[in-house]
Amino acid sequence: FLLQLGPTYSYLRWLSFFFFFPSAPLPLVLPDMAASVKASLPAEVKASTRLVREGGKVCIIGGGTTGLLAARCCLDDGLLPTIFERTQRVGGVWRLDEAPTRVAYDLLYMNSSGRMMSASDYPLPEPLRDVFLGRQDICDYYDAFVEAKGLRPYLHFGCEVTSVKKVADGGWMVQVSQSGGAAGREEPEHFDAVFVAAGQFHLPMVPDIPGRDNFRGRVLHSSAYRSSKGLAGKQVLVVGIGNSALDIALEAAVEGAQVTILCRSGALIIPVADYFGHPVDQMLNTRIWQAMPPKLRGLIFWQLIKGTNERFTSYGLPKPEAGKAMRTSNLKDSVQFGRFLQAGKISFVEGSIKSFEESTVVLTGSKGRLQADEIILCTGYRKRFPYLEPTIEDPLIRREIDKEEREVACHLNAYKLIMHPKEPTLCVLGWVLSYGNESCVGELQARWAISHWIGRAPLPPKEAIERELQTRLRRGRYPEFVPYVSYMDELAEACQALPDLSWAAFFRNPILFWKLFLGPTVPAQYRLKGPHANVEEAAKMVRSAPVVAHRMAGLFIAPPHSFSATAPRRGPGVPASRL
Repeated sequence: FLLQLGPTYSYLRWLSFFFFFPSAPLPLVLPDMAASVKASLPAEVKASTRLVREGGKVCIIGGGTTGLLAARCCLDDGLLPTIFERTQRVGGVWRLDEAPTRVAYDLLYMNSSGRMMSASDYPLPEPLRDVFLGRQDICDYYDAFVEAKGLRPYLHFGCEVTSVKKVADGGWMVQVSQSGGAAGREEPEHFDAVFVAAGQFHLPMVPDIPGRDNFRGRVLHSSAYRSSKGLAGKQVLVVGIGNSALDIALEAAVEGAQVTILCRSGALIIPVADYFGHPVDQMLNTRIWQAMPPKLRGLIFWQLIKGTNERFTSYGLPKPEAGKAMRTSNLKDSVQFGRFLQAGKISFVEGSIKSFEESTVVLTGSKGRLQADEIILCTGYRKRFPYLEPTIEDPLIRREIDKEEREVACHLNAYKLIMHPKEPTLCVLGWVLSYGNESCVGELQARWAISHWIGRAPLPPKEAIERELQTRLRRGRYPEFVPYVSYMDELAEACQALPDLSWAAFFRNPILFWKLFLGPTVPAQYRLKGPHANVEEAAKMVRSAPVVAHRMAGLFIAPPHSFSATAPRRGPGVPASRL
């Protein structure tokens, strides 16, 4: 255990203190985390004024993974959810069809392992917990979740929310358009509260580049990409360096295309599996990881990513600029990607597009031209809430404008990245960046919001909310990034669902205690205590998780300059026998 922690003086002193004072709770929170996060369950919170009446109606915009989890949380606390989904099936971004609202592609699969993406009270079967699920497996899981939790009566398909307006005497008026058209519009319906669970992938950010009409090939945004069929033998230019760019580049290279990735700046490439094939999210999202000194965490993290990043930079990926917030991208199939780099089938070019010609693109500066038959723009999405009134949307979004009055960045301006700064009954779910799964974050965000709505947890004064918002926006380029474990613990504390990490808990159940500390912070940990706890099933899920602390030491014996392995996955074309 001491070897896993690291034999530093500070940790020896930390352990010796609690050897002599065994009744004290373990201080498992890093110094830079919110002071309100405690390692033991807080005292009972006095009921504050309810913001939503008992049995109140809650509008949930979006029938994707987060919207379904939010509906389940509403039912737990006696609220009546109504889920508006503009397509005909649940699943959100994971559902593949030709609808313009879908962004999935054929071989899409998760960055999170099955153990870390399961709902807190609906675990995946054991064989699927340490693999990366394909999009169809995810859709099947949530189809089963809907039936198991009885959510079908609350789902309304073919209903697009077109307007959400604040009512003077309380609540919200929600206007819905059926089947996405003006015909069949319904009368506005009153709701006590609103969850925005429609995700961020709706309004593609397409740069306006001169000469696009002159280009003879096809130009499309990644949101319109479905598969690599027809790309064999073509020169494909992928613009961007995010997760989708790496996925699509690899798919095109497998199909037989010559792929060039064009990026304006560098990025840190984070593999989803370590050298030995273990899911990385199960290692980074642990309490022992959060409790480590920052320098030790940085050393281990560099051991994890250095092989992949050194190879990528040797093949042309620009190095991230020192002193600036670094962009990160998840790489799923490190081994195969590395082989295509070595074979010259995938290459990197630094720069951006200045203009289009018939069969080439002209790069900015003096960087020349690139031949291309197909151009795929992986340039992200705009953060917008088109159904909100300007007086409601504007305080919720902070835009950064450059000298030419172009929007260069856009950030969510919400308390705890959830609650509207002025209207507490309007909450946004899943708009965070972390090394964890956004759907599971969204589930606990919904529980946090409901706890405030029904008076289980009091809201702080407006001055404290404003200070928190200003502090978050000063964090730099990525104010939405949160450290997964400490953020989840902070939300769980308000829900009275923070697991007990005191020495008393250690003596009651030492195996469970060490799993909570040394194992991955699976969502089931937040069903061990508090309202709607499912202690027996949650404890079973926590105990089944592996102890991953020793994997950190294993990173130091990986061969130098080695690529990380590809974790086992189950997706299209991957037979179940590989499990």
